[in-house]
Amino acid sequence: MFKVDFTYKPMRYVRLEELGWTVRLMGADMGGLEMKDLNGEGPFFYKVNHMHFHAPSEHKFDGIHHDLEMHIVHEI
Repeated sequence: MFKVDFTYKPMRYVRLEELGWTVRLMGADMGGLEMKDLNGEGPFFYKVNHMHFHAPSEHKFDGIHHDLEMHIVHEI
């Protein structure tokens, strides 16, 4: 078992990019998450790079595609 600490922040300065297939939200500091890896190494902090959306959803939940899915993309 491992612990994950989420420290997402309100987005004050956001840039919206139209990518053709989705929109991408990017901000100066949107926070991130801190966690150790499965070997107990770390903790490592993964900051939010951007958020983007898929409509309809890219993945299924309980076998069902939904109207919208949001991806929060992180980086070290």
